[in-house]
Amino acid sequence: MTDWCQVEEPKIWISRFPRFLDIVSFGWSCHSEDKLEFIDAFKYLHKKVDAKAKPRFLYFDGQRKVPSTARDAFKTIDGLQVISQALRDVLVQFDMTGVQLFEVPILADLNGAPSGLPNHFVMNVYGTKEALIPELSENIEKPIYHGETEPRPNARWAPKYEHYVLAVSASSGEGADIWCDPNLTSTYFFSDRLKSAIDAADLKVKALKFSQARIFEAERQLL
Repeated sequence: MTDWCQVEEPKIWISRFPRFLDIVSFGWSCHSEDKLEFIDAFKYLHKKVDAKAKPRFLYFDGQRKVPSTARDAFKTIDGLQVISQALRDVLVQFDMTGVQLFEVPILADLNGAPSGLPNHFVMNVYGTKEALIPELSENIEKPIYHGETEPRPNARWAPKYEHYVLAVSASSGEGADIWCDPNLTSTYFFSDRLKSAIDAADLKVKALKFSQARIFEAERQLL
C-alpha cells in the first residue's frame, strides 16, 4: 500500500474535453479502407493513428454551420475531435508529445463545394500517464455491463455523475502538457501553463471548462 500526502503543486486541470464537445453533423473521407478501426483508435484506445489514414476532408452532412459555442472545437457524430487554427496555435506552443494534429479542409458537401470555412485540425491524443488514484477520487466507478455482476477485468474508471473529483499523483505534472490516463475513460488532463494560455486566448469552446485535480505525493511504501 501507499500512503499519500496532498500537495498544492503542480496544478493539474481536468477538462470537459472531449466528453462534452458539441457534436456537429460532419461526414468525412478517409485514406484508410478500414474507417471503423480509425474511429475506434480515436474514441476508445488512446492509440496513435496512422497518419497515412488521416481524413482527406470533412464535409457538412445535414447541418450547414458550426454552432458559435463550438467555433474552436467540436466532434463529429462518430467521434473525431476537430479543433480550429486558433486552438491549434495555442497548443503547439507547448509540449505536445503524444498528440497528433491532422490538417483537413472543410467542404460544403461530398461533391467538394467550398464551405467558406478555413482548414481545421483533427486531434489525436494518444499520450498517457498513469496518474489516477481511485481511492482518493470521488464519484468515479468501473461500469458493470447489463446482465453482469462485476466490472470486467480490463474496465476503466469513469465518472458516475457530472460533478466528480479526480486525484492524481504529482509526478504526472512532468512532461507533456496534455494527456490521458489509460485507466480512465474520456478525460484529458491539462498542465497549468497550458490551461492559463487557453483561458487567455478567448476561444469559443463550451467543453473547455476546467476543474482542478487533487494532487498527491507518495509518502512511503508499506510492505
